[in-house]
Amino acid sequence: MRSFNRLLSTLTLILSLGFIVNALPSTHHSSLISYRQSTPDAYDGKTGHYQSNQRPHASSNDPPVHNEVNIPGQVWVFKGKLDTRLALLVKSTSIEDAEARTKDILSIIEAQSSQLTNLSANVSAEARLDIARVVINVFIDIISACARLSLKLGAPLVINLLADIDSAFSAYLLVLTNCVSGLGPILTNLAIHIDAGTIADLHVVGMTQCVKLLGLAGLV
Repeated sequence: MRSFNRLLSTLTLILSLGFIVNALPSTHHSSLISYRQSTPDAYDGKTGHYQSNQRPHASSNDPPVHNEVNIPGQVWVFKGKLDTRLALLVKSTSIEDAEARTKDILSIIEAQSSQLTNLSANVSAEARLDIARVVINVFIDIISACARLSLKLGAPLVINLLADIDSAFSAYLLVLTNCVSGLGPILTNLAIHIDAGTIADLHVVGMTQCVKLLGLAGLV
C-alpha cells in the first residue's frame, strides 16, 4: 500500500512539472522568429536570391550600370562579316543576286550602327588609330566591290543598291565618330591618302555621302 502511494505521488509531481513547463513562454521560438525577420534575404520563408545584374534595395536615384564596350574588337568583327558578304556581292550574276546580297550587307551595317548608338567609349589614341585604319580598309573594300559589281552588271542596274550601301555606311561612320571622341579627324586624315585606284573606283560608284563625311569631295 505504501509503495502504491509513493508511485502515485511521483506521477502527480511529474504531471505538475509538465503543466508548469508548458505554461512558460517559448523563448527559443520567439528568438527564431526574430532572427528570420531580421535576415534581409528571407522572404515568405524562402531564401532571397539576387541575379548578377540586380542589387538589393535599389532606388531610382542609383546611377545606371554601364557595360564596357570593346570598340576595336567590334570593328574587327564587323570587317570580318563584311569581307565575306562583299566577296559574294562581287560574284552576283544577276540583279536579283545583287539585291539579295546587298540586303545582307545592309543588315550587317545597320546592326553594327544600332549597337553603337548612344554609347560613349573612352579609348586610347593608339586604339583610335587602329579603329580608323580598319574602318578605312572596310571603306576601300566596299568601294572596290561596288565598282566591280557596277562594271559587271551595269551602272544603271545597281545604282540604287550602291546608294543604299552609301547611306548605310555613312550612317555607321556618324554613329562611330559620335561614340569614339576624336576619331573623325583621324578617319579624314587617312581617307585623303587612299590610293589612286580607289579614287578611280569612287568615280564609278559615287558614294557621295561617305565622300563628303571623309573629306574626299575635292578628290572625286
